[in-house]
Amino acid sequence: MDTITVGNKSYEPKEIIHQAEKACGWFGAIAAFSLINSVLIFFQAEVTFVIGLGITMIVDGFIAAAREESAGTFATVLTIIGIMINLVLIGVFALFWFLSRRGSKAAYIIGMVLYLLDGLLFLLFGDFIGLAFHGFFLYMLFGGWGFVKLRAQAESLLNTEHHLQQPLPQAEVE
Repeated sequence: MDTITVGNKSYEPKEIIHQAEKACGWFGAIAAFSLINSVLIFFQAEVTFVIGLGITMIVDGFIAAAREESAGTFATVLTIIGIMINLVLIGVFALFWFLSRRGSKAAYIIGMVLYLLDGLLFLLFGDFIGLAFHGFFLYMLFGGWGFVKLRAQAESLLNTEHHLQQPLPQAEVE
């Protein structure tokens, strides 16, 4: 089986694909924890995860404040708008996960850049624990970028090997 060499280390194509999918999974985790945090905040839980999007936490804060300051239909409408905004924001990161797992390098890079910008919100508000987790996730995403870049080459090698291992079709004799 052919291998792909990066620096002084060689990888089998299946390992590269596995590592690329694992790296893309960080976007899924970001989306999932952001959704969980929004649900927890919506139900006025006392705890949330430090993992998640800062922008959704800001939207959640506005929703919570609006519910306290408003009453009746207006509070309900504001809550629904906030939930819809959060679903769009979370959906964007779920889309980055979906597209990058299917080989989109652009989705991976855009996701990293937006997550970096989101991390700056934690810096702005002095939440250094949230900032540290953003830094860790970005470190993991950056580390996985090499595998994401090599994924197409690995898939091509696997497809070539698969076709070479297929038996030649037998001619039918009548």
